[in-house]
Amino acid sequence: MNTKLFNKYNPNTSDIPGSGITLEDFDSFEDVYDFSDNYRKKKEELLNHLSDTPKSHIFHYKQYQIAAAFFLAFIILPTTCYAAVRYYKVNIQKEHYQTDIIVTPGTDTASSPDKKNGNSAEKFDFKPVKLVFNYLPAGSTTYPGDDSEYYVPSDENESAHGISPILNKLDSDEDMIFSTLSSLSTVEFMAGENPAYLVKKDSSFEYDKMLYVIFEKEHYLVEAYLGFEITEEEAKKIAAGIALEETDEENATFAVSL
Repeated sequence: MNTKLFNKYNPNTSDIPGSGITLEDFDSFEDVYDFSDNYRKKKEELLNHLSDTPKSHIFHYKQYQIAAAFFLAFIILPTTCYAAVRYYKVNIQKEHYQTDIIVTPGTDTASSPDKKNGNSAEKFDFKPVKLVFNYLPAGSTTYPGDDSEYYVPSDENESAHGISPILNKLDSDEDMIFSTLSSLSTVEFMAGENPAYLVKKDSSFEYDKMLYVIFEKEHYLVEAYLGFEITEEEAKKIAAGIALEETDEENATFAVSL
């Protein structure tokens, strides 16, 4: 997930207003923010100024004026107002035919040292969850003796619409790397509220796609091997239909600790 800055300044320069704001932060902000009286006053002055300008001038500079008004809001508003809760930063790194999905925990996500015994104490609990697929290719069912994997019995090749998922705990303080070999391209998208990545592999593989869906609030990552006849459109529907349902330990899906 490549971060694009709103301005050309060095993001490490803390005294530049708005230097820490990103497009993703702005788009993903969902909280209600009450603007200050100072902001409202400046906004009213700006709008009054625009309304007093001759129409021909407004038409000629319309895009510039809109951009100026937009930039003014960013200067006045506190930077933190656009800082939506993001537990992880994700980068995609491709080298030759290997693609790495690199998940880096944020400062509020990483474990904190236990002052008493020197060990790491997690800031959050991993609730037992059951991995559920609410969308599957037509005719799909679970494999005999393994209800965690799916296939279409009528397929000549049972891998054609096969889905083989793995549930991972995002429980490391360091970069967590999920690698796909023989990869060709990566599609980044949102599966509902969850960041998702579809890595396409060489078509000679029966499972020629890898799907990654990150559940940030629950601190889990779902990866799934997808069969060669599953289209990109179906893969996105599968991703959007994945859910984690809280349950007890006995009925929970086994989760791999990283």
